Amino acid sequence: MKAHKVADLISEHVEHLPGDMQAEVLDFVQYLEAKRLNQEVELERKEFLEVSLKNAIKGMETGEIEYSEKDIKEHFND
Repeated sequence: MKAHKVADLISEHVEHLPGDMQAEVLDFVQYLEAKRLNQEVELERKEFLEVSLKNAIKGMETGEIEYSEKDIKEHFND
């Protein structure tokens, strides 16, 4: 089914429901929207972490690390 047709069918059915049930449908639609947004944010977070990790370990396998002791912000004395 095409998305527009599905939306029209949902609208037709919802129009015949009592107000309290229409509110339930709205609540469910908002839940689905929030769920989709959370999935998108989680995907972006995972992609960011993957890129960050790749950049953090870049050069470690060849021993060509781009950081020096000067890059360390805190020094710990024994």
